[in-house]
Amino acid sequence: MSNDTINNSISEIPEPQQTTQSKPNAKLNTKPNAKPKPIIAIICCHKVVEDENAQVVKDGYTSAIHKFGGIPVLLPAVLAEDNESLQHLLNKVDGILLTGSYSNVAPHWYGAMHTEDYTDIGRDKLSFQLIDYARKQKLPLLAICRGHQELNVAYGGILHPDYRVAGFTETHVYPAHLPKEDEYQPIHDLWIDTDTFLGRFVENGVEDGVEDGVEDGVEGCVETPTMDKQAQNGSQNQPQIKGKWRVNSLHYQCIAGLGDELQSMAIAPDGLIEAIYDPKHPFMVGVQWHPEGCVEDKLSQFLFSKFIEQAGKRKSDYITEARKTHKQAYAKWTEEADEKLARLFKEGKTVKELMAIFERNRGAIDSRLKKLGLK
Repeated sequence: MSNDTINNSISEIPEPQQTTQSKPNAKLNTKPNAKPKPIIAIICCHKVVEDENAQVVKDGYTSAIHKFGGIPVLLPAVLAEDNESLQHLLNKVDGILLTGSYSNVAPHWYGAMHTEDYTDIGRDKLSFQLIDYARKQKLPLLAICRGHQELNVAYGGILHPDYRVAGFTETHVYPAHLPKEDEYQPIHDLWIDTDTFLGRFVENGVEDGVEDGVEDGVEGCVETPTMDKQAQNGSQNQPQIKGKWRVNSLHYQCIAGLGDELQSMAIAPDGLIEAIYDPKHPFMVGVQWHPEGCVEDKLSQFLFSKFIEQAGKRKSDYITEARKTHKQAYAKWTEEADEKLARLFKEGKTVKELMAIFERNRGAIDSRLKKLGLK
């Protein structure tokens, strides 16, 4: 599979326009040293809502990102056909979330010939562009359910259209006869490879940053399982599996062959791959279950906390580098431009004219002229 390369370009975020009007009772964060929150781009899915085509994201995803300290923004499928706008937006985000969906990844993306009843080609195209960008730019990315499957395909992996036909025996779809409100409750065991990223959860659990930055106000699972570090090995391909948890499950499509450079982190007892990551990337993680539907679960907290932590680190590193670059650029200007500035000022150029020539504000020009003894 080949994806369009999204070129990385640097652009400035426009300053918001000032206005004398304000909404009644509006409250702004005025903390002087408030740490900037990372911006997380969330992919949308196509769905017909009241007979109208719509781009949608379930509240659980946006609420989870906000709860754990991020700022959610939505990416509609139309951006897949507008690389310039997509680049402009991605230059401003600190992480990407690929959600679950009503649809399945179209078979042709991974070389299959069967027919899928529910596809979303617009989402497919955008997802693969986002993964390509995240790989090249080292942008943190968390992929859930359908996103987990997209991540595998983007790395060259293949999928099964139906886990039951593939021979997996655990219950991977919430039974239809049970109450809808309980669909995110744990339904099967998860065996975790302790030599992977998720191994940090097995070894440290809640103490490994799970509660950092978590805000109150979002309900999650009622049932939270207990960590069992002595789970039996159920697969010869996973020799280091020692941790056991329980997760929800709402899917038919599943991984048939792991993509290049990806590593399995966890499986169900029947061997189905439940979690994957790129060990060479700062944070490129896919999970088959739905942590956003169970945010009080400790494993869900671990995943979202670490995702937002990495996105926040990227934002902090970007700000630090931008400030460094600005200082270097200003220092270079003072060395190279002082002679020219003095000459033009002596020739009669006004401060306003000098501002235009050097593309600096009045304060910067006045400051240089004073240091040169010309004002």
